Amino acid sequence: MPRTVLFFESHSGYFYGSQQSLCLLVEHLDRSRFRPVFAGPTEGPLTQRLAAAGVRTVIVPPPERLREYGGSVVHGNLWTKACRLLSYLAYSRRIVRLMRAEAVEVGHCNSIRSLLTLGLAARLARIPLIWHLRLNLDLGWWNRLALKLADRIIVVSDYLRQEFPSDISDSRKFVTVHNGVDVTAFQSKGARFGESLALEAGWQTVGSVGTLTPRKGQLDLLRAFTQVLCRRPSTKLVMVGGTDGPDGDAYAERLRKYVSAEKLDEHVTFTGWRSDVASILCQLDLLVLPSFNEGLPRAVLEAMALGLPVVATNVGGTSELVVDGQTGLLVPAGDPDALATAIAAILDDPERARSMGRLGRERVEKNFSLESSVRGVEAVIDTLLTGRGPVKVPMAPTPAGRA
Repeated sequence: MPRTVLFFESHSGYFYGSQQSLCLLVEHLDRSRFRPVFAGPTEGPLTQRLAAAGVRTVIVPPPERLREYGGSVVHGNLWTKACRLLSYLAYSRRIVRLMRAEAVEVGHCNSIRSLLTLGLAARLARIPLIWHLRLNLDLGWWNRLALKLADRIIVVSDYLRQEFPSDISDSRKFVTVHNGVDVTAFQSKGARFGESLALEAGWQTVGSVGTLTPRKGQLDLLRAFTQVLCRRPSTKLVMVGGTDGPDGDAYAERLRKYVSAEKLDEHVTFTGWRSDVASILCQLDLLVLPSFNEGLPRAVLEAMALGLPVVATNVGGTSELVVDGQTGLLVPAGDPDALATAIAAILDDPERARSMGRLGRERVEKNFSLESSVRGVEAVIDTLLTGRGPVKVPMAPTPAGRA
């Protein structure tokens, strides 16, 4: 009989990289062995897609006092904190009832907020928790608490594991399971072009994919792009991505003002959030990811799956995907000059770009399949159900540089 696993995502109203990775995991879970139940605070593209895939989805709206993000939920005077604590206790009781009603045996938390939200409920229900860590986080007190709450910690790159000092964490809890992509399915999606970018003949196109936020470094990309245009005026930049809250809206406005001030309107297109990313990637010559912080970026994984060369900042687990000089170029974060040089180097050498794209696609096919990623998570779930360890993750990817 399949064992029930509760997947919780506190940002269930969005469908960005983290939510997409979770969705693929749940959709491809071995249903003969595991029964997935998804829970989140709100409806959205993620819940709709999971429901369409036959996954039981449950919306558990949090109290108004718990709907603040960015750490503000723990701030305020003593009365405010007491009220939030009572709200948290009441919400935890609701989660416990859900866990018991669905006969949940393991919980999977897709973010630190998800883990902290489920932490008390899981302890009360005596259910082990998996923390799926997809992004580097500052080692504040909440992360130290998360280390205690999680029974297993899945990191999407070896880099993320190394960020936790050994003196405050139990290394036996950590397992690296890289994100994966179904290359064949993704390539077929790319072949079905959505809206054309209406590119002019003879122009080259650089693209970025990611939420418009300072962490993703799009302002550095625009600064680098102004330099690229001096050498290659027939170049277009396509920026794919929506915003996430008021701070993201403000950053997006800052990007648009820069484009206007530098008179780049003819060369830069903002597409907003798109569900047909594969079809856009197929129309690019190069993907650029100028981030300051990444776990294992899905945008890079998908670009490589489609045979695109990549220029990216050497942060997080990006170097575990991109082999510098072979499948793309890595540059320091926060250095628009280096970014511009790398972009121009690939645009100036189409044959090298094609070779990088081919090697990148081969690397993804060999080392970052969706099947191996899902089986790796299933192996972690198995250890919690059986009480056995250590975790043996199948088909571990080849480290960068050995492709």
